[in-house]
Amino acid sequence: MSDDLPRDASAELTHSIFMALPIGLAVIDSETGEICCANDAYCEMLGRTRDAVHGKTWMDFTHPDDVENDKKAITKHLGSGKKQFVKEKRYVKPDGTVCCASVTGNRISDYVHRKLHVTMVENIDTRRQERKKYMLDKQEIQESLFPSLAILSEFRDRETGEHLLRTRMYVKLLLENLEEGKLFSKKAISLISNSAMLHDIGKIGIPDSILLKPDKLTCDEFSIIKNHTVQGGKALRQIQSYLGSTSTFSFALEISEGHHERWDGTGYPSGLTGSEIPLTARVMAIADVYDALRSERPYKKAYTHAESVEIIRQGAGTHFDPALVEVFLSIENEFEKTASMSDETLRAMQKVMNEQL
Repeated sequence: MSDDLPRDASAELTHSIFMALPIGLAVIDSETGEICCANDAYCEMLGRTRDAVHGKTWMDFTHPDDVENDKKAITKHLGSGKKQFVKEKRYVKPDGTVCCASVTGNRISDYVHRKLHVTMVENIDTRRQERKKYMLDKQEIQESLFPSLAILSEFRDRETGEHLLRTRMYVKLLLENLEEGKLFSKKAISLISNSAMLHDIGKIGIPDSILLKPDKLTCDEFSIIKNHTVQGGKALRQIQSYLGSTSTFSFALEISEGHHERWDGTGYPSGLTGSEIPLTARVMAIADVYDALRSERPYKKAYTHAESVEIIRQGAGTHFDPALVEVFLSIENEFEKTASMSDETLRAMQKVMNEQL
């Protein structure tokens, strides 16, 4: 305290600050365990008034199963000569509920022939709740970016917009019907199908003269188009570097970079084969090709559902994962229903799926 203050005034000010601090603090007799002084935050954590805490011992509020172990830990610390100790412990409130806390104790020099220590106590349950809320908020923000980023592709080409909506639904259908007792949780399926909207995000960097060309592409132009997998991967890696390697964009990255790889290794950009290709990208490959076949382009007519199914059937083991083709064939009718949806219906379903993010 300031030397300008009289001793009594200095002590009173110190006491006032101690009591007002938002983190739980208590001065405890190191030998008897008596709580000499506790601030409001400490008492609130214990669910008791200050009068109900002062004069009691920390053992009175500790979970009975922990008392002996806590005593041994404190005795060991006092004998070690170390000034500070940190441990987790459990307190019991008057209503019987248990409060988990992180306790940091600091020894004080002998004061009026008493060995004292100050404990700083933080409610772990509250910290965990705050951490959980933070993670949920962070995840919600990340997932809301999917439709926001996907719409950038839609701005370039109206057909791309409907393509993104349909492929998102095709991916969801395939994932929901995988065998082996559901390889993905409901939450993961939602995340992967939403990630599918970003499979062509790299096309944002493709010139309009190539992306919107009404005729067939030349070899050079197709090489430029193929680069959208690399450009999409770069963009998503940059986003992931800000959000963390475990971010919700991990699936989007797999899909963007790998959805043009082929089961037999003749795909691009990396020429991966078989199970080297992420499962999410293998699923996307079927969804992407089916929708491309069913869609009319300036340079081609739309294939019928039956024709599209046969092309995918023939691609099993070369273009596509044979096991996934079997899943596709088992639910081909659901694909046909989705392909026949009006733009208005697709948009309505997109809105519902976005609200479920």
